[in-house]
Amino acid sequence: MEMDSRMNGHGGHGCPPPHKSRGAHCPGSSFWMQDSMKLLYELDIKKGSVLVDLGCGAGDYSLFMSDIVGQNGCIYAVDKPDVIVRLSERIAAENCRNIWPVRCDMVEDGLPIEGGQVDVCFVFTVLHHLAISDNAKDVLSEAYRVLKPDGRLFVLECKKEPSDYGPPLHRRLSEEEVEAMAAQPGFVKTGMKDLGYNYLLEFIRG
Repeated sequence: MEMDSRMNGHGGHGCPPPHKSRGAHCPGSSFWMQDSMKLLYELDIKKGSVLVDLGCGAGDYSLFMSDIVGQNGCIYAVDKPDVIVRLSERIAAENCRNIWPVRCDMVEDGLPIEGGQVDVCFVFTVLHHLAISDNAKDVLSEAYRVLKPDGRLFVLECKKEPSDYGPPLHRRLSEEEVEAMAAQPGFVKTGMKDLGYNYLLEFIRG
């Protein structure tokens, strides 16, 4: 596991100035499947926050929130090495400097982040992949570890109903299944929002 060497360092809770451009979302991303401003409202991200985007993929969510956290905030975008290489190129092209790409096998390595440092951790349309090999508990345990005592976890998944978009029905997770996964390391559900094709669950540390 490693931080991408092409990006600037993160000192404490400060980061260099954020990017200004957005760019188009990438094909295959779930970002377009809901109203991004409604999602942002539900997340209630504050300036200066430290975020972790677990399984960041194309990085659409991280890039969207970059200006929100501002120059004193930081976003750790975590995914497999091949994914992070592509994301790093995209971040550089958009001159975004408060997203820190992290090359990491979330199950084998754990997160290279000190415990109790993160305000918000989000896991967006990822758990239905991890659950196939029973890795969800390990990943959510790491999210629990890095969150501050008052930190929040958000999980976004496609509704478990037939749809032309998203994963096949047999791979989708119900709200109850996600809640059961999150309860294993000690998370407690505090809210649920219907986002159309997807649902958003909010958790705090128990």
